[in-house]
Amino acid sequence: MNDFSSSNTITSDMNRRLVFVTILVVIFASMVSTLYALVEINQSLRPELERKAHVTANSIHEDMNRALDAGIPFEKIAGVKSYLDGIVSKYDEFLYIYVTTPQDELVFRGGDEDFVFDPALLKNASLGETERAGQEDVLGHFSNGFMQLLSLTPFFGDHQRDVLTAPIELKYDGQVYGKIYIGLDGYFIRGELTNVFFDILIILVTVVLVSFEFILVMVMMNVSLPIFKVEEILRKQSNSDFGRISHTKRWGDEINNLITLLNNTSVDLQERYKRLHERVFSKDAGAAREFEKLGKRFNLQGMLMSSGSQASVIDARIPLFVFSFAEELQKSFMPLYVDELYRPVLGLSRDMIIGLPIAIFMFVIAAITPFAGSWADKFGNKRLFLFGLFPAITGYIGCALANDIYDVLVWRSSTAIGYAIITISCQGYIAAVVSKENRAKGMAVFVGVLMSATMCGTAIGGIIADRIGYHPVFFISAVFAACAGLLAWRMLSSDVRDEKQQVATEIGASKKPSAMRVLIKNTRFVALVAFCAIPTKIVLTGFFYYLIPLYLVSLGTSTAETGRIMMLYSFIIIPISPIAARFVDRTQKVKELVVFGSLFSGLLLVVFSYYETVWALVAAVALLGVAHGIIKAPLIAAVMEACEDEKDVGRTQVLGILRTSERVGSVMGPLLIGALLSFTSYAGAMGMLGGLILVITLAMFFIFNNSAVKQTAEG
Repeated sequence: MNDFSSSNTITSDMNRRLVFVTILVVIFASMVSTLYALVEINQSLRPELERKAHVTANSIHEDMNRALDAGIPFEKIAGVKSYLDGIVSKYDEFLYIYVTTPQDELVFRGGDEDFVFDPALLKNASLGETERAGQEDVLGHFSNGFMQLLSLTPFFGDHQRDVLTAPIELKYDGQVYGKIYIGLDGYFIRGELTNVFFDILIILVTVVLVSFEFILVMVMMNVSLPIFKVEEILRKQSNSDFGRISHTKRWGDEINNLITLLNNTSVDLQERYKRLHERVFSKDAGAAREFEKLGKRFNLQGMLMSSGSQASVIDARIPLFVFSFAEELQKSFMPLYVDELYRPVLGLSRDMIIGLPIAIFMFVIAAITPFAGSWADKFGNKRLFLFGLFPAITGYIGCALANDIYDVLVWRSSTAIGYAIITISCQGYIAAVVSKENRAKGMAVFVGVLMSATMCGTAIGGIIADRIGYHPVFFISAVFAACAGLLAWRMLSSDVRDEKQQVATEIGASKKPSAMRVLIKNTRFVALVAFCAIPTKIVLTGFFYYLIPLYLVSLGTSTAETGRIMMLYSFIIIPISPIAARFVDRTQKVKELVVFGSLFSGLLLVVFSYYETVWALVAAVALLGVAHGIIKAPLIAAVMEACEDEKDVGRTQVLGILRTSERVGSVMGPLLIGALLSFTSYAGAMGMLGGLILVITLAMFFIFNNSAVKQTAEG
């Protein structure tokens, strides 16, 4: 008898190697593209600025010649300083403008007065564009840019504050009467290069994450699943089971060809058995019955159950990732977008109105989620996912065309309906296909996909909005949501149901008590929701989604920079959440981990509220990712464990009620921060929120501690 005990290990090892090698190729290709883009940008940015300065200098030249046409002497032209000051203030890349005599004696100047005029520096002004272009071929262009990359020039730009352009001569009637020098801002060049570098880096990280998700699914579907089927057939046949499997050949690869060959062999053997059985039955019925026993022993009359055809967690990864990516594209600029459309509403303060769309979005999710949980059990997760696309896509298009705050509220509510339906359908799908022993890991997959999409979407959305504006981002979200629907239609299984919910349905809905009524009596469930789930969402929506964008912009960051900083939250959660899930599965220390994560989140808000700098907020966002990464997957696993003995409540219903309860915190978050901002600063609101979380967590700790003492005493 053949031994296939090590086959799973071999297949898993092969999967890891395939994914690893493919990701390495993607990273290498992305890095080469990044290097080329940086070299080109680094080499072209300053020449472009110099060309702009050249055009500006020619415009000044023409205006001065008009004064000379009017008979005004060059040195006595009035209003030149204010004229030059206006030009410098119009363009951020200009520091100052010098107008000199042909001998480099200063006549007029405009712009920053802190720079002392030094005639010696004028002699070191850079070469003109024509002369520069003649000195470099294509290879020299790339080599020079690459050497600048190695010296970190594209990251920090020119080290001097001002960079003089080549002079433009002032001529009138063929005679040179002066020169124009324009000082470029070296810090501006450095800032632009740094922004481009980080934008490309974000795109590189996004490409790698998206590639990982797609590669993992493709490997599982087209390599692992066929190999598992081959292993299963061989294992069955080695144990004298020659049943055939229902296998649809999708690709003409060798593994699927082997499955078809083995399956055809079983079919051929069964057909021979059938012919022999008919021949024996026609001659001797008793012998035919003995012959039938032989057929049952070797399964020559039926099918074998293939685990490869069952639903898997991997089915929901890509559709969930793409849809979540579509939703997260707006998160980095939503408060700023609402601020542009501000108008008084019901006497609320401006800060509360800016947070209103986030609160409404979360409120609608809270209202829809319980129904979505029941719908998933009744209609199936796949059908529910597809249904949820209609309100989501409609909401994105409506927000893109919004004219005022009321439009935003209506269309974000529509999107919230779709978001609630789709996320609970995917979460229920994962909960239905994972075993009890792997529940935390299964939920970690759900959290990991959401965090990957959040990181990519938040950063990319900020970059796109910074380049082309807010409105087009919503149209892009609609396109991605439609793509998610196509993927869900192709990948999700239609026959996934919650077993407990199916039994309850068969018994009869009228005999089944309300799920909320059952769970409200569950002390562990109520404690986890009230003291962890709700406060965590208050911090997420109030501090992260609402306060952070406004706070960062007030400190001088751009929309793209805000998106980069916000992506750190998801970037940290992605590795932390699986580690926390494995720790829970091994140690079962759920309460300890939840209390620690909650305390940590409150403490960091209090500490970093004393440092009103961009770097303090960067650290706060990163550490908040650590705190919530510790909480997320263990919290879901703990809630599922707390409700395991509730026979009348299905898994999807538990998750639906948990999500509904969490949305209470999501609604409270922006409204609470908006109210705090009415009488305190951004830093003050941040510190007060942290203090509130600390108090709630300490109360949770004492309640859990007293509960443990009582259980020990009763034991």
